[in-house]
Amino acid sequence: MGLISRAFRNVWRKKTRTLLVVILLGVSIAAIISVYSGVKASTDKTQETYEQIEEQIEDYKEHIIVPTGLFLVGVYLM
Repeated sequence: MGLISRAFRNVWRKKTRTLLVVILLGVSIAAIISVYSGVKASTDKTQETYEQIEEQIEDYKEHIIVPTGLFLVGVYLM
């Protein structure tokens, strides 16, 4: 009796066990795919937020006035 035919016979002998393994494999694969999708979506959103913050910083740079001169203990000296 060949090894492959023995393996198939053993797998189908316990139908309940085989069905549970197939179901659990399906659930496991679905969980891995959903976790990957969630991480990808989170990464994309984080990148989008980072780019928006960079744009805002560039927009505000022209409105920031940096005084020239010497600062000494909170007193501005010209």
